[in-house]
Amino acid sequence: MPQYSDTNEFTPPDGVQIITLDKNTNLLADGACPDDYSAAFLDGTAPTETCDHKGLGGEDHRNILQKIFGIGKPSN
Repeated sequence: MPQYSDTNEFTPPDGVQIITLDKNTNLLADGACPDDYSAAFLDGTAPTETCDHKGLGGEDHRNILQKIFGIGKPSN
């Protein structure tokens, strides 16, 4: 859409932080996370645990919407 072609980088206001999350776990991304994204959180509301792709066995790796709506099966 032409009216959105001149975009600027988002600068979060005070009280908001941009955090990088792992797409598979929605936890804080680290160097082991192959696929990540950025999300804005109010201070104090961001996840505090880091993803751990080294020990994936038996954990539920559905994304947050899949978990909320019960879509898919947890991986074993």
